[in-house]
Formats: sequence, structure tokens, C-alpha cells
Amino acid sequence: MKCNLHTHTRRCGHAEGEDEAYVQAAIAAGYDVLGFSDHAPFPNMTFGMRPEALEGYLALVQELREKYRGQIRILVGLECEPIPQFEGHLRQLRRQVDYMLLGNHWNGRPGLLHTSQLREPKQLWRYYEDAVYGMETGLFLYLCHPDIMLAGYPRFDETARRVSRALCREANRLGLPLEYNLLGRWKERRADQLGYPCPAFWEVAAEENARAVIGVDAHAPGQLTRADYAGAEGFLKGLGLRVTANPLGGGQFP
Repeated sequence: MKCNLHTHTRRCGHAEGEDEAYVQAAIAAGYDVLGFSDHAPFPNMTFGMRPEALEGYLALVQELREKYRGQIRILVGLECEPIPQFEGHLRQLRRQVDYMLLGNHWNGRPGLLHTSQLREPKQLWRYYEDAVYGMETGLFLYLCHPDIMLAGYPRFDETARRVSRALCREANRLGLPLEYNLLGRWKERRADQLGYPCPAFWEVAAEENARAVIGVDAHAPGQLTRADYAGAEGFLKGLGLRVTANPLGGGQFP
């Protein structure tokens, strides 16, 4: 089964293309399941879709689900930040969608760096704490790009190894897969940045017998056709990782 549950839309403000074009691209690329998971709306926040866009988002994905029934299974989800003061809001959103993904980017805290810009050991531990809080809520299907914390980090030092191992162990304890994120492969990185996906992180994940899931993190329809899904699957299985093709389970599709 070829499944991608990490797909954005123009509503988030940094993706492009019509919703239906993503579906058509997924069909052309041989996907069996496509899940839309645009950034969730939060009150008085500048990231994510606007709150007034949510109703149209849910309605249009439902229309596409019916239109393409028999060709591809379409799900509707949200990628969410683990913000403690909005946990009630997140639980309300969860009742409206098929699933939610945990995307720990900055936790909505004023002045906090985007997690792709972390450079200091204490910042990695802060990321870890936020991610564990999110996983412990029980709201999320998996943790998106767990190694985004290493994107701007200069080297895979002892702190990076310890944080990676601790994160994998917590994901195992809570039964959540970790996403191998294909969008990261296309992002530019400097010589003093690890970038993501980070091979050293996934070696630690294999040592900890973590479960992996592949996500395109598509922000344009063409990324679904260009993504090297088979190559990612081969890399992960080559490390001995368990790759979960369908994190929702065989009987949980609408």
C-alpha cells in the first residue's frame, strides 16, 4: 500500500495548487490513500489556516472523497502544534477530522525559534519536551519530521544523540510512529547544518526499534509525483526499521 497522510493546501499560506490537483497527482503517482492535513487554525495566531477557512476545507475534501471514490481513498486531517493552552481547542478539532498529525514547529511561544533553526543543546531538549507533551495528549496519529530539530544543528553530537534516543523511546512508549519526511530532502542546507531527514537520527531510531511512516509533506501537487517514496522505504527497511504503510489501520478508512 502506498499512503501519504501529510498534504497541505493553499489555506496555510505557504503551499500552492488547487486541492483537486493534489488528488490527481496522487492518483498519477500510484497512491492508494491521500490524506489532507493542512496546518490547523488557532485563535489569534499568525500561522496555520485562518479559522474561517476550516469549514470550507472540510467540505471540499469531503466532495473530493466522493468524487474520486473507487480511484483513491481520501481522508481529511490537520497538522497541529502542541500548545498546552489550546488543548481544549485541539480536542474540539479532533472531533471534526479523520486524524491529526503532531507538527512541533515552535509551539506558538513568542520569541521561540522555528525548530529548523535550533543551534544549542538546551533548545533540542525544549523541542523534546514539547513533542512529548503533544504525544502524551493522545490526539495524534504520528509525530511529523521528528528530526526537524536537527535541521539547523551543527553536528550530531552527544546531546543530539541523547535527545534523539529519548524521543524515540517516548514515541515507542506511547505507540506513535515517527515520520520520515520527504520534503526535507528538497530543502537547502549549509555545510554547518545537519538538515533533515538526518541519517544519524534514523540510525538511532533503528537501534530503538521505532516505527516509521513516510510522509511527503506536499506543499505543491508535483511533489507527490516527484517524491522518492520507494527510495525512502528502502532506506528505512535497510536500517531494519519497521515501516507502517497505513498508520490508521486497514479498517479505519471512511
